[in-house]
Amino acid sequence: MRAMLVFFLWAVLTFVVAASPAPGSSSAPSQPRKRPTSDTPAGSRRAVRPSPPPAAEEEGDDEEEEIYGTNNGTAAAATAQDEERLSSYVETAKETLAEKRAEQRALAEAYAQRLRAAEEVGGSGGDVVDEGGELSLFERGALFGSLLMAPAGVPGIIVGGAFGGAAGYVAERIDQVRKYVSDAYGERVATEQTNAAEMAKASEALAALDQIRVMSKDPTEAAELAAALEAFLDRPCNRRCADCAVELETRNSAWAVVNQGVLVCKHCAACHRSLGVSVSRVRSVVFDRWDPTVLRAFLELGNEIARARDLARLPKGYAEPRIESPSTVPTAEEEARLKAFIELKYARLRWAEPEYRSGRLKELGAIRKGVKRLADEKVSRGGRMASLSSEG
Repeated sequence: MRAMLVFFLWAVLTFVVAASPAPGSSSAPSQPRKRPTSDTPAGSRRAVRPSPPPAAEEEGDDEEEEIYGTNNGTAAAATAQDEERLSSYVETAKETLAEKRAEQRALAEAYAQRLRAAEEVGGSGGDVVDEGGELSLFERGALFGSLLMAPAGVPGIIVGGAFGGAAGYVAERIDQVRKYVSDAYGERVATEQTNAAEMAKASEALAALDQIRVMSKDPTEAAELAAALEAFLDRPCNRRCADCAVELETRNSAWAVVNQGVLVCKHCAACHRSLGVSVSRVRSVVFDRWDPTVLRAFLELGNEIARARDLARLPKGYAEPRIESPSTVPTAEEEARLKAFIELKYARLRWAEPEYRSGRLKELGAIRKGVKRLADEKVSRGGRMASLSSEG
């Protein structure tokens, strides 16, 4: 706004100077004198001089020469005066135009100097700082517009400043939006990088965690059970998943299905969780704390004993689902096939020993009836039955 105000005052002053009359000249222009005419008809184009009487022919000639000589001198004087006035106006216009061009060159040079100074100090010509503060894009647009349209005169300066200011205002708003979007994107990227770093640290910490913890008040008992579980994990049959046969490279990559007595990988552990705690109770070998009674019962089984029990009637040549390596992520089709196999193996007991299958199905039926009875009682009291899909 400072630049617009300065240029508006300068334009008004220039207009006033250009419109003022030349010094020493009359304000009202003189009217040209008419030559005397006779009483001729209005339609004639040329005044006809009356003929003098014959007796006074010589006297009329003298008088006519005197009158026309006077008129010719007056007309010449008027023409000289008009030429002098016109010359004065031309000189005044030339001086005004010269002053205007000099001011324009001075402003352009001053602005170029500020641009060079800003580039030397800040390395960018976009931040121009003067004594009054930083020039905004609006002010810079008005300045450039006025300079570009200055050859058209005062109207050009005003119109150029208006259009330049509008363009600068739009550019300023666009720059603010761009800066806001850039800052928001930068903050989001920084947040995502921070979260990724924290997750990586947590994963590394979990990967380094392989200590077995037993909840026992007796330190000796806790140490003995922990040593027994470590030996149990080192058995060759327990070094692979009981369902997909993938290798269990570390202790923290093994998950225990405690009521089935098997060790599985994380993919198969997710499938076991979907069956519910009545079929499979899943816990981590190292991330969870073991109850001594549950751990002793789990150590009595293992992948080899459980396989002989659950797959006693598996047809020969049956293609069991397999995962090649721990880093392999199964596809949706492979995951669905693995889930169906685990459900048939542990929930429906399709290939289990007949005696074990009969007793286990009765046990699962009793559990389901009890769960249904509890659910009905809960609903009748207006409550909601808790989910049994996890061990809780």
